[in-house]
Amino acid sequence: MNDSIKKILVEWNTKTTERQKLQQTYALIACVSLIIAGIISLINYTLGQRLLLVAILALFTLIVNMIIWALLQSLILLKINKIKDNKITKQTSKSSRK
Repeated sequence: MNDSIKKILVEWNTKTTERQKLQQTYALIACVSLIIAGIISLINYTLGQRLLLVAILALFTLIVNMIIWALLQSLILLKINKIKDNKITKQTSKSSRK
């Protein structure tokens, strides 16, 4: 069982980007804490409500993180990639002229 868990984690580590890992971790924390808060609230209502706050904060963090990454990707990273592509094409055209 430990080997299969290690295999799954290694595969997840190699196939996903850092951003995807972070977002999946936030989503996992939100889901697990929501389930735990629901179970705990059956026993102790106030403690369940406090644990529910953890789930809400994790969900809020996930949403904010998704928005920030989308804005960063669309506003900055795409422009950086275009600048790099332009430099590469200029360098290859200069080298082909020689």
